[in-house]
Formats: sequence, C-alpha cells, structure tokens
Amino acid sequence: MFEAKLDLLQMPKGVAGWRAPRIASDEDIARLTEAKAALDALLAAAETYAQGGPGTVIDIAHLDAPSLEILDQILGQGEVQATLENGSRTRIQEAVMPGLWRVHGEDVHYLEVGDVPEMLRQVADTGRAELAIPPALPEGAMNVLPVLAEIRDTMGKVRRGEKTREINLTLLPMTPVDLNVLAEALGLGRVTILSRGYGNCRITACACRGVWRISYFNSDDKMILDVVEVGDIPAAALAAREDLADSADRLRQVIKAYWP
Repeated sequence: MFEAKLDLLQMPKGVAGWRAPRIASDEDIARLTEAKAALDALLAAAETYAQGGPGTVIDIAHLDAPSLEILDQILGQGEVQATLENGSRTRIQEAVMPGLWRVHGEDVHYLEVGDVPEMLRQVADTGRAELAIPPALPEGAMNVLPVLAEIRDTMGKVRRGEKTREINLTLLPMTPVDLNVLAEALGLGRVTILSRGYGNCRITACACRGVWRISYFNSDDKMILDVVEVGDIPAAALAAREDLADSADRLRQVIKAYWP
C-alpha cells in the first residue's frame, strides 16, 4: 500500500518566477526529439479523448534516460497513484494534468490517456465473482451478516462506469469482530490506490470482484471514514473527461516552453 509522506522543504531565500529549463544546444534538442514525439502523441490523444474519443496508449519503453527525465519534469506527479500486483508489480502515476497516466512495470512502460489506465480495470476484474458468507460467526459479531448479504446481492449488478452501492461502515454499529469478519470474507485484491484529490483517500480492491474498501484519513493519518463500495473503479481514482481539455491546453503550453 502506498504510504503518504510529508516532505518538508527549506524555505527559499528569495522570490523567483518559474522558468522552463533551457535546452542549450542543437545536440541536446536532437537527442530529445523522441521525448517530444511522445509528448506530441500524448497531446493528440488528450485532445481526442476530451472530444469523446477512446483512451490511447503511447509506448515509451524505448526512450533513453535523458528523455525519460524530461518526461518526469513535464508530467510531474498528480493526485492519484496505484500499485497492481499482476504477476509482477506495476506502478501507475497520474500526471499533474488529470487523465494523463504513466504506467511502469517489469515488462511495460507507457503513457496512457483516459479516466484510468485500462490495465487497472483488467487486474481489478480478476477478483472472485461470488462472496461466501461464513456459516458461523465468532463471539462478538453482531451486525456483519446483513452487510455481507447486501454486498453479495449487489455484486452481480455492477456495470462499467457505475457505482452500484455504498455502505458507510463508520455510521453502522459494527463491532471490531464484525469488521474482522467482513475483512476476511471480502479478502484482499490486487489493486491499491492512493488519491489525494479527496484528502488522503486509500482505495483497496477486495478479492471479490467489484468490491472496494475506501478509507479517508485526516492530516494526522487518522481514519475518519470507512466505506465499502460496490461498483466500477471508485470515482476518487478517476479523471473526468471534461478535465482532459484543460490538461491538453496545459500540456501544449509546456511543450512550447521546452521546444519554442
């Protein structure tokens, strides 16, 4: 699971405006043409998606270290990151421009435009299709059975792009034993997401397909809301299509700043 860390930076001694790094020589510019080609393709894909088109993948596995460094500078790190356990570990990082993603694993390295990378959906869809409710409960369990029954009955109604049901555990009279039984029944899936767009929100896929455990934390890393959501990828992890037009505009401006 991702752990949110607070990095305290030294205060600057003066005030300066932002200036894009200068690419000083023709040799440098020639060396980074493949980075620019990847960014141009990313920009075109963002414009297409913003107008209702499909998501697009741009392969960057062939880029050299200086080109990847430029991509790091331009794309930055946005509000959403994820880890997929899909045989090997794959990491997903949203850029500072919503809907632009970098996917990096043992055998893959690419950029993607969309609400969320398709690989995340594919890995999440590998969960169990059914929820087994334990026939007997341990002492101290009180209210977990109705919650499990509701989750089980809702799982078969999940549709792409939809949230089918949300159960706020924080508002229910759940004992610690109830919560343990719930966690064991739902199991642990292969997708973990951290979203900072909604405060500190940690989203964990359960072993049951279409079931998510969503925990919201305050600035002291204390959980303030605990939710089970049944449905497609939770909204806190998704980029809205309408944001892609703004992302495309910002990316266009940054490309011009690097390659005037």
